Amino acid sequence: MASFETESPINLIGLAKRKLGDDLATGVARVRVKDAYSDRNGLLSYSLAVGQEIEIELFNDAGDRDRAHGIIGKISKRDRSRKVGWSPLIEAGKNGAWLKYSTKATARQTAKSGSDVILGLQSTEDAEHFYYHRHRRNKLLVNAISADLADQKSAFSLDDVLSLNRSQVAGFATAGKVRLSFKIDWADLLASGMTRLAGLLETSGAVEISLSARGSAAFEISIADQFKLVFVGMQGEKFRVALRKSRSSGAGAAVKAGMEIKFARPSAISHVLDQVVAGLLGVSPQKFDALVTMLRQKVSLESLPRLQQDLLESVIEKLELEDRHRSATEVLDVLDDFASTVNDTLTDIARTSAGMSFAYDYSTLSTDASIYEGVFSRPALKALFPDLLAGQFQSVLSAEDKQPGEIKTVHFLNEKSLVIKDSIGLSLGLGNASISGRERTVFRFTTQQNANGAIRHSLLGDRRYQGKLFGPYESTRVQFKADMPDFAPAGAPLLVDAFRFAFAVTYQDDRAWSSQARLKSLLDMCLLCGIAPEGDLESLADRVRDRFGRRKTRCILTLRLSHGAVLGFSDWLSDSPDETLASIIAGAMDYSDRRVVLQLVHSRRYLYTGFWREALRQYWQDPYQASRFALGVLAPLDTSLYRAEKQALRRRGRDSATLFMLLRRNPDLLVDLKNMRQAFAQLHRASAANSTYEVLADITRNIHAFTNSRFKTRVTGALIGAYQFSESAPSRGINTALVIKAARGDEAMTFGRKR
Repeated sequence: MASFETESPINLIGLAKRKLGDDLATGVARVRVKDAYSDRNGLLSYSLAVGQEIEIELFNDAGDRDRAHGIIGKISKRDRSRKVGWSPLIEAGKNGAWLKYSTKATARQTAKSGSDVILGLQSTEDAEHFYYHRHRRNKLLVNAISADLADQKSAFSLDDVLSLNRSQVAGFATAGKVRLSFKIDWADLLASGMTRLAGLLETSGAVEISLSARGSAAFEISIADQFKLVFVGMQGEKFRVALRKSRSSGAGAAVKAGMEIKFARPSAISHVLDQVVAGLLGVSPQKFDALVTMLRQKVSLESLPRLQQDLLESVIEKLELEDRHRSATEVLDVLDDFASTVNDTLTDIARTSAGMSFAYDYSTLSTDASIYEGVFSRPALKALFPDLLAGQFQSVLSAEDKQPGEIKTVHFLNEKSLVIKDSIGLSLGLGNASISGRERTVFRFTTQQNANGAIRHSLLGDRRYQGKLFGPYESTRVQFKADMPDFAPAGAPLLVDAFRFAFAVTYQDDRAWSSQARLKSLLDMCLLCGIAPEGDLESLADRVRDRFGRRKTRCILTLRLSHGAVLGFSDWLSDSPDETLASIIAGAMDYSDRRVVLQLVHSRRYLYTGFWREALRQYWQDPYQASRFALGVLAPLDTSLYRAEKQALRRRGRDSATLFMLLRRNPDLLVDLKNMRQAFAQLHRASAANSTYEVLADITRNIHAFTNSRFKTRVTGALIGAYQFSESAPSRGINTALVIKAARGDEAMTFGRKR
């Protein structure tokens, strides 16, 4: 069945009076044509949907962004970050207004077979061609659209691409995905088995026990491809080319099972109430019914037959009545109260269900994505046009070496990643009480390579344990991350952070502090947080509330280990094994809204002054960036795991990361290690006495000063830090200070910062 749709946010009749610079809605016009076909033949069902869409969009403001492809948008440093993504090529609202024309075609096919055992196949294909043209802002919209529709450029035609000017962009994008799934459901297959199992319980009559079981298993594999190629005209017979290509393949399996047992009709329990009461009183149901019938006839207790009198005495003894010489009405009232209590108990039991469930999931996803951006001359684009259409990155990169000056690579990055996820869960329930547990694991391995050949390996692991034992959930999370880049080849840009490793453990308990019973399970964490469990539980609860507030329990432990190498360009490298190396161990603890950050720095090798001049220049502009330039090991990773620590460090000042003095590799000019150790010892004594910045500045005078023969500059510096822990302060922290003195001839310069 075919359908035709149109959409227009503005009045098409008034297009002749509107200009491109006017405040018009994005999506000037949109036309959709859809056609769908479906068929079912026995167990096989098949459907096909084909659609085409034509869209015109307008970008005439600096804040406009092409969200479909990201070609138009505000260009920032973040957009230019070296990641496998897409950065804007055009800034909207600058020197005119842009019109975008896109033609999309989609096809979706679905085939499914079976009912209990389902085999499915799904495929999706998408293709889009887009063309951008910049016009003057005072040009009428209808005239601009008419001219563009008459002379559109195609990205598949070499002649059209070579004719692009600075105000034109052409490109296309394709995407495809194939998914094969298999699923089997055992809900109906197990029904007969559950019936036989229920029969073993010897249930009959009004009381009937119901058992239900379910189970399913699923398996799925998928393959997806994406391709995008964009040509942008530039001034001087130059063309900017952006290319992105990715392929991903994944597989997953899941198994689920569960069973539940309960009374089929809880209300039917009243039919067997008399039998249950008689059994509790230790008499047969028939004799108990006869006794109750006689009592309801309001006969005197003395007139009862001998057997009924003996039975009545036994019942009165079981009910623990003080006076046996009571009337029949009083005995019936006691029996009714006892029956009512039994009925309430049986009703609660009848409404209680017991269940068990199990689930396991496993999935893998492998991705290979590459992005390229470069500037081509007209002859180079003409020669490499077929390779660009085919997505041959290596041909383009190798051609740059063969044709110097004709091709300039602006950005290239290849990222390969493997993600493995698995989770297992088990739950047991009886009425409102339940026990459950779940374990989830995520493993990610990533390899990135840029145009210079530098490779960075990244490993990320995340394991989470969740459990519930007749109460709120408790969870423990273990995370680790490691970055392992190779050394860049000679002539490559500076490579920092040769190795970084991070480890974090998170414990969270959703129980509130106000419950004394819950605090017993938190004694271990109180020990960890420095609260000795002295006194009774109430005093401990008050101390916990005073220190952490009444929030939910949260404790984060983090350990970072970095082994960094600072290398320069090829003329600064040395064949000596004494490379510029340093190591750092840093820890952070977060207890609710209180934070304690502790950093320990240890210099494993000598550092030399190949970069000291650049480091001083950067420090004068930005101390935080200078510390990253010098070592690159104190800067927190830009991930959610360390975002809180990064913000805490920045709150204490941008120069919270310390900066080592840089020494030129020369045995005669090295800082005396003995004096350095003495400086650290004095630093330790000063920190114990809560020393101030002025006291710490004296440490620099104990550091051996040297003269740099190359730059004729005398530099003295030291790592200066004060670890001040005040018991009266609401939170503990680190105070750091840095002093670097440099002198050239008679001119001297001293600068430093403190917190």
